[in-house]
Amino acid sequence: TSYEQRPAGYERWPALRHGDVYGLSEIGDVAWQEVDSRSWDVHEDLVHVEILPTVTDGSLVVGELVATDLTNDVMPLVRYRTGDLAVGRQVDGRLVALHQVVGRRIAARGTALAGVDLLSTMVPTLLDTGCRFAVGAGVTHVGVWLEDASDQAVLAITRRLADELPLVRVSSDPGVLAGLQSVLKAPDLNWAAHG
Repeated sequence: TSYEQRPAGYERWPALRHGDVYGLSEIGDVAWQEVDSRSWDVHEDLVHVEILPTVTDGSLVVGELVATDLTNDVMPLVRYRTGDLAVGRQVDGRLVALHQVVGRRIAARGTALAGVDLLSTMVPTLLDTGCRFAVGAGVTHVGVWLEDASDQAVLAITRRLADELPLVRVSSDPGVLAGLQSVLKAPDLNWAAHG
Protein backbone atom coordinates (compact mmCIF):
# COMPACT_ATOMS: atom_id res chain seq x y z
CA THR A 1 0.00 0.00 0.00
CA SER A 2 2.98 2.31 -0.07
CA TYR A 3 2.62 5.43 -2.20
CA GLU A 4 6.33 5.32 -3.02
CA GLN A 5 8.15 2.61 -4.91
CA ARG A 6 10.05 0.32 -2.55
CA PRO A 7 13.72 0.06 -3.52
CA ALA A 8 15.36 -3.23 -4.38
CA GLY A 9 17.33 -3.11 -1.13
CA TYR A 10 14.51 -3.20 1.44
CA GLU A 11 16.86 -1.98 4.20
CA ARG A 12 17.15 1.33 2.29
CA TRP A 13 13.37 1.90 2.27
CA PRO A 14 12.67 5.22 4.13
CA ALA A 15 9.45 3.88 5.67
CA LEU A 16 11.54 1.65 7.92
CA ARG A 17 12.70 4.83 9.67
CA HIS A 18 9.88 7.28 9.05
CA GLY A 19 6.72 5.19 8.67
CA ASP A 20 4.64 4.29 5.64
CA VAL A 21 2.18 6.19 3.45
CA TYR A 22 -1.07 4.90 1.94
CA GLY A 23 -2.01 6.79 -1.20
CA LEU A 24 -3.45 6.75 -4.68
CA SER A 25 -1.71 7.83 -7.86
CA GLU A 26 -4.76 9.99 -8.69
CA ILE A 27 -4.71 12.06 -5.51
CA GLY A 28 -1.52 11.31 -3.60
CA ASP A 29 -1.24 10.72 0.14
CA VAL A 30 -4.37 9.53 1.92
CA ALA A 31 -3.07 8.28 5.28
CA TRP A 32 0.22 7.77 7.10
CA GLN A 33 1.52 5.26 9.57
CA GLU A 34 4.27 5.66 12.15
CA VAL A 35 6.91 2.96 12.46
CA ASP A 36 5.56 0.05 14.55
CA SER A 37 2.03 1.54 14.59
CA ARG A 38 -0.92 -0.73 13.82
CA SER A 39 -3.16 2.02 12.45
CA TRP A 40 -3.06 4.69 9.78
CA ASP A 41 -3.88 8.36 10.49
CA VAL A 42 -5.93 10.07 7.78
CA HIS A 43 -4.51 13.21 6.12
CA GLU A 44 -7.66 15.22 6.89
CA ASP A 45 -6.06 18.39 5.48
CA LEU A 46 -5.49 16.70 2.08
CA VAL A 47 -8.41 14.33 1.57
CA HIS A 48 -11.87 13.44 2.73
CA VAL A 49 -11.94 9.69 3.38
CA GLU A 50 -14.97 7.52 3.95
CA ILE A 51 -15.85 3.85 3.99
CA LEU A 52 -18.89 2.59 2.13
CA PRO A 53 -20.01 0.22 4.89
CA THR A 54 -20.80 -3.45 4.54
CA VAL A 55 -20.44 -4.15 8.29
CA THR A 56 -20.38 -1.90 11.35
CA ASP A 57 -19.36 -2.91 14.86
CA GLY A 58 -19.54 -0.01 17.32
CA SER A 59 -17.10 2.62 16.07
CA LEU A 60 -15.51 0.17 13.60
CA VAL A 61 -16.71 0.07 10.01
CA VAL A 62 -15.77 -2.37 7.23
CA GLY A 63 -16.26 -1.61 3.57
CA GLU A 64 -14.78 -0.03 0.46
CA LEU A 65 -12.41 2.88 1.00
CA VAL A 66 -13.41 6.05 -0.90
CA ALA A 67 -11.23 9.17 -1.03
CA THR A 68 -11.82 12.74 -2.27
CA ASP A 69 -8.93 15.12 -3.00
CA LEU A 70 -9.39 18.46 -1.21
CA THR A 71 -6.28 20.18 -2.60
CA ASN A 72 -6.88 20.42 -6.35
CA ASP A 73 -8.62 23.78 -6.73
CA VAL A 74 -8.79 23.69 -10.54
CA MET A 75 -10.68 20.40 -10.81
CA PRO A 76 -14.13 19.35 -9.59
CA LEU A 77 -14.34 17.23 -6.44
CA VAL A 78 -14.16 13.58 -7.43
CA ARG A 79 -14.78 10.65 -5.07
CA TYR A 80 -12.40 7.82 -5.96
CA ARG A 81 -13.61 4.31 -5.23
CA THR A 82 -10.34 2.56 -4.42
CA GLY A 83 -11.51 -1.04 -4.57
CA ASP A 84 -9.71 -1.54 -1.24
CA LEU A 85 -11.53 -3.28 1.60
CA ALA A 86 -10.72 -1.34 4.76
CA VAL A 87 -11.43 -1.42 8.47
CA GLY A 88 -11.70 2.06 9.92
CA ARG A 89 -12.67 3.82 13.12
CA GLN A 90 -15.35 6.51 13.08
CA VAL A 91 -15.93 9.24 15.62
CA ASP A 92 -19.20 11.18 15.27
CA GLY A 93 -19.62 9.78 11.74
CA ARG A 94 -16.13 10.93 10.65
CA LEU A 95 -13.42 8.43 9.69
CA VAL A 96 -10.37 9.18 11.85
CA ALA A 97 -8.15 6.10 11.46
CA LEU A 98 -7.64 3.10 9.21
CA HIS A 99 -6.76 -0.15 10.92
CA GLN A 100 -6.48 -2.42 7.91
CA VAL A 101 -6.50 -2.22 4.14
CA VAL A 102 -7.21 -5.79 3.15
CA GLY A 103 -7.64 -6.26 -0.57
CA ARG A 104 -7.44 -4.41 -3.84
CA ARG A 105 -9.46 -5.05 -6.98
CA ILE A 106 -6.31 -4.49 -9.05
CA ALA A 107 -4.93 -7.74 -7.60
CA ALA A 108 -7.42 -9.69 -9.70
CA ARG A 109 -6.02 -8.57 -13.07
CA GLY A 110 -5.28 -11.48 -15.39
CA THR A 111 -7.51 -13.85 -13.42
CA ALA A 112 -11.10 -15.07 -13.60
CA LEU A 113 -12.01 -12.13 -11.33
CA ALA A 114 -10.67 -9.46 -13.68
CA GLY A 115 -13.18 -6.62 -13.81
CA VAL A 116 -15.31 -8.02 -11.00
CA ASP A 117 -16.28 -5.54 -8.26
CA LEU A 118 -15.38 -7.69 -5.26
CA LEU A 119 -16.85 -5.24 -2.77
CA SER A 120 -20.38 -5.55 -4.12
CA THR A 121 -20.21 -9.09 -5.52
CA MET A 122 -18.45 -11.12 -2.82
CA VAL A 123 -17.67 -9.25 0.36
CA PRO A 124 -21.16 -8.84 1.87
CA THR A 125 -21.94 -12.52 1.23
CA LEU A 126 -18.66 -13.70 2.78
CA LEU A 127 -18.91 -11.37 5.77
CA ASP A 128 -22.43 -12.70 6.42
CA THR A 129 -20.98 -16.17 7.10
CA GLY A 130 -19.17 -14.98 10.22
CA CYS A 131 -16.23 -17.18 9.18
CA ARG A 132 -12.68 -16.16 8.44
CA PHE A 133 -12.26 -16.39 4.68
CA ALA A 134 -9.76 -16.03 1.88
CA VAL A 135 -10.29 -15.73 -1.85
CA GLY A 136 -7.86 -16.82 -4.55
CA ALA A 137 -8.21 -16.57 -8.30
CA GLY A 138 -6.65 -18.26 -11.29
CA VAL A 139 -7.22 -17.78 -14.98
CA THR A 140 -10.18 -20.16 -15.10
CA HIS A 141 -11.67 -20.33 -11.60
CA VAL A 142 -12.01 -18.77 -8.16
CA GLY A 143 -11.35 -20.51 -4.84
CA VAL A 144 -12.99 -19.47 -1.58
CA TRP A 145 -11.85 -20.85 1.78
CA LEU A 146 -14.29 -20.57 4.71
CA GLU A 147 -12.72 -21.55 8.03
CA ASP A 148 -14.69 -24.25 9.91
CA ALA A 149 -17.73 -23.87 7.64
CA SER A 150 -20.32 -26.62 7.61
CA ASP A 151 -21.17 -28.49 4.40
CA GLN A 152 -24.51 -26.65 4.34
CA ALA A 153 -22.78 -23.25 4.60
CA VAL A 154 -20.33 -24.16 1.82
CA LEU A 155 -23.22 -25.21 -0.45
CA ALA A 156 -25.23 -22.07 0.33
CA ILE A 157 -22.27 -19.76 -0.39
CA THR A 158 -21.44 -21.67 -3.58
CA ARG A 159 -25.00 -21.13 -4.84
CA ARG A 160 -25.05 -17.43 -3.89
CA LEU A 161 -21.72 -16.68 -5.58
CA ALA A 162 -22.29 -18.85 -8.67
CA ASP A 163 -25.00 -16.48 -9.92
CA GLU A 164 -22.55 -13.56 -10.21
CA LEU A 165 -19.09 -15.04 -10.63
CA PRO A 166 -17.20 -17.37 -12.96
CA LEU A 167 -16.52 -20.92 -11.78
CA VAL A 168 -16.31 -20.81 -7.97
CA ARG A 169 -15.02 -23.56 -5.69
CA VAL A 170 -15.93 -23.04 -2.02
CA SER A 171 -14.50 -25.24 0.72
CA SER A 172 -13.61 -25.39 4.39
CA ASP A 173 -10.29 -26.92 3.24
CA PRO A 174 -7.60 -24.23 2.70
CA GLY A 175 -6.25 -26.43 -0.11
CA VAL A 176 -8.94 -24.88 -2.34
CA LEU A 177 -6.57 -21.89 -2.66
CA ALA A 178 -3.59 -23.95 -3.88
CA GLY A 179 -2.03 -22.51 -7.02
CA LEU A 180 -4.28 -19.44 -7.00
CA GLN A 181 -3.33 -15.79 -6.69
CA SER A 182 -4.40 -14.34 -3.33
CA VAL A 183 -7.05 -11.69 -3.95
CA LEU A 184 -8.90 -11.05 -0.70
CA LYS A 185 -8.78 -11.98 2.98
CA ALA A 186 -11.30 -11.39 5.74
CA PRO A 187 -10.69 -8.28 7.84
CA ASP A 188 -9.85 -8.95 11.46
CA LEU A 189 -12.12 -6.77 13.60
CA ASN A 190 -10.62 -8.09 16.85
CA TRP A 191 -7.16 -7.01 15.69
CA ALA A 192 -8.50 -3.57 14.68
CA ALA A 193 -10.40 -3.10 17.94
CA HIS A 194 -7.18 -3.50 19.91
CA GLY A 195 -4.95 -1.58 17.46
